[in-house]
Amino acid sequence: MLQEHRTNQRTTWTRKQMTTMRNIWTALLLLATTPALLAIAGAPVEEVKRIPFSAQVTVRPDGTADVGDIEGIKDPLATLVRTKIAATKFIPGKKDGKPGTASTEMRGLVVLVPSGAEEYEISLQGISLAPRSIDLPPPRYPRGTSRYGNENAVLLLIRIKADGKVTPVKVLESTSVAFVKPTLDQARKWRFEPQLFDGVPVEIEVPILVAFGSGSVSVPTAAFECVWDELRPRAEGQACLLDGLTVIKSI
Repeated sequence: MLQEHRTNQRTTWTRKQMTTMRNIWTALLLLATTPALLAIAGAPVEEVKRIPFSAQVTVRPDGTADVGDIEGIKDPLATLVRTKIAATKFIPGKKDGKPGTASTEMRGLVVLVPSGAEEYEISLQGISLAPRSIDLPPPRYPRGTSRYGNENAVLLLIRIKADGKVTPVKVLESTSVAFVKPTLDQARKWRFEPQLFDGVPVEIEVPILVAFGSGSVSVPTAAFECVWDELRPRAEGQACLLDGLTVIKSI
């Protein structure tokens, strides 16, 4: 169930915190999956490869999942990823405390680690389950605010309605009030494919990070409580705050 963000735990992001840059997806929890070997004819083995993918998944009340179309990768890699997802144990979504069947999108990275001549060990990283975005127009950088050397962000909790439209719920955190209004103005224009619960579109709340600046933005996770809607399924062992966090870059 969604927990309230208590004001006594509110923390302002300082310039020092924001300058520790890293890609948001590499901060997501690594799922514990058994590595598999894939022979790729003619493939170079000099470096680790990370390939983003997405898939439609349906998580059943018993924590097992059906995997639909996978985008971003092709066979034979897609077949191995499908097998790994199907073998993952999930925490099902719940309504009024009762588990149900939830259909949503999964995003993540396929990581290929060289293990020999033309062979890779395969694992999944950064797995997250959240409604598929259809249109996420980014906010514009506020007028009169310097871009040079500044990295700012707004962490926003939104409600995705059953029709896919968005209502901002609250600002969980921001580096400056100057960036809140342009974020809220654009948030009302965002559109998603709603999550299904027992075959019916439902409203859910998810966090969205909007980044203002030229680089990536680090997220000081210790400053926040878990933000999680019980209707959303997730993989066992996933980090709460960062999981499913969509990042939008300003223009």
